[in-house]
Amino acid sequence: MKLFDCTFLNSAGGIKILEIILDNMSNKTIRDYFFLIDSRNDIKALGKLKNAKYKLILNSEFKRRTYYKSVEYQIEKCICLSNVPPPIKLKCEVIIFFHNDLILKPRLSLTVLKSISFFFKKIYIKFINSNKYKWVVQTELMKRELSKGLNIKVSNIFSFPIFKDFNFKKTLDKKSNSFLYVCSSSPHKNINRLIQAFNQIKNINSKTIYLDLTIDDETFFKENILSKNINKNLVIKNHGNSNESSLKKLYSQSKFLIYPSVVESFGLPLIESLEFNCKIIASNLPYVNEIVKPSVVFNPFLISSISDSIDYVIEKNNITGSEMLIKNKIDKFIELIES
Repeated sequence: MKLFDCTFLNSAGGIKILEIILDNMSNKTIRDYFFLIDSRNDIKALGKLKNAKYKLILNSEFKRRTYYKSVEYQIEKCICLSNVPPPIKLKCEVIIFFHNDLILKPRLSLTVLKSISFFFKKIYIKFINSNKYKWVVQTELMKRELSKGLNIKVSNIFSFPIFKDFNFKKTLDKKSNSFLYVCSSSPHKNINRLIQAFNQIKNINSKTIYLDLTIDDETFFKENILSKNINKNLVIKNHGNSNESSLKKLYSQSKFLIYPSVVESFGLPLIESLEFNCKIIASNLPYVNEIVKPSVVFNPFLISSISDSIDYVIEKNNITGSEMLIKNKIDKFIELIES
């Protein structure tokens, strides 16, 4: 039995990674694996899994462990796609895809409860890990941080950036003064500072500024964002948890991608936006500079720095375009799991 464990995979970014992987796996490989899927997910939305062997499971470590114990001696290969190694020690080949930097840096979650939760998760992962397991991350930066944070040998960690190549060729006129932030409502996404920064820009009274968001929690959006928008010239629209088609449209019409997140293991929208000729204004942090060269950077912890960068790109007729610094290695990841 080959097991593909997605028990704790439910975030929009995590689901997108799964979809990209499935799109690049052969149908034969998909049929070879048995998938454990978080029961909160809509299995119909996961396209290629409709005809695969799978089990819906509560995102509970107790339920997960119970299942592993029931099939322990049948597992010949295990892929864990949600940061956490198997709950029992396995002698077969095990590959863990790690994509949550907050586990390594709990304090950056920006809330006490989440910081405590991530701290104990880090301890638990170190406890159940084996020095024989292989790990996959998406950048060399994450490779170094994972090795240091969880005491994993560098030789056991592979750096494979994974993203979808849209190959977007059509050039569209971008809407003037249009900004896009592909995000969730998580505190580390830094949305509160971003909204304050937009309300403080110098150009807000003379020009209409557009900010599009993709927050899946509409209540959070209305209570924490719309209620804090004090300027009628700042037009904020939330598009919810957007599908690929909606995202393409947003990227196509937006002149700038603004990215104030304080921590990311990768930052997929930074890559995606470049395919649609967006200019990137982003946090001046290692996770950004590892994968792209932004047009403008700011200090994400200072509202004034974010605000000044917004003013700068509005006032400038033309700013330098952004550049991608990495290559897609989804093929290398597929080779690893198919070998």
